[in-house]
Amino acid sequence: MTERETITTAEAAELLGVSQTAIKARLKRGTLDGWQEREGAPWRVYRDALPTETVEAVAHVQQVEADHAAKLEALRQQHAAEREELAERIGHLTGQVEAQQAELAHLRAQDARFADVVAELARLQAEHRSLLENAQRQATLPAPADQQPVTGPPAASGDALDAAGRELQLVALRARLEALEASQGGLGSILRRMLGR
Repeated sequence: MTERETITTAEAAELLGVSQTAIKARLKRGTLDGWQEREGAPWRVYRDALPTETVEAVAHVQQVEADHAAKLEALRQQHAAEREELAERIGHLTGQVEAQQAELAHLRAQDARFADVVAELARLQAEHRSLLENAQRQATLPAPADQQPVTGPPAASGDALDAAGRELQLVALRARLEALEASQGGLGSILRRMLGR
C-alpha cells in the first residue's frame, strides 16, 4: 500500500488560503483528514484530502498576486528610471538656461557700453562741426584795419585754413577716441574704423 503524502498545518493553511487555527479546527471536527502521532503533537494533513478546487483557486490567486507584484515592481523600476532621466534633463536644461542668461547679461552690458560710446561719438561729431563752422566763419571775416600786414610767407587762402582746421579737429577727435578706447575697451577701434582712420 502506498503511503499518503502529508503536509504541515502551515502548508495546508497556505494552500487553502486560511489560518492554521482554521486548519486545526477542521482536523478536530473531522472535516479535514489528517493525523497526529500523539495528543499535543503537531498535526499532519493528508495532501489528497484537501479540496482540489480550493487548492487550485488559492494557487491561481497566489499566481495572480505574484504576477501583479512583479508588474508593480517593474513599473516602480521604470518610474524610478524615468524620474532619474528627467532629473538629468532638467539639470542639463537648467545649465543651458543659466549660461544663456549669463550671455544675455554680458550682451546687455556690451550694448550699454556701445550706446555710451555712440553717444560720445555723436557729441564729439557735434563739437567737431561746431569747431569747424567757427573756423570757417573766422576765415571769412576781414582782417581788422589797424592790423599790420604780416611779413613772411604769403597768407594762406580760406581753403587752406579750412583744411588746416579740419586736420586739427581730426587730430583732436582721434586723441579723444584713443582716450575713449582706453576707457571703453575694444569699441574705440571700431569707431576709428568707422571714421576712416
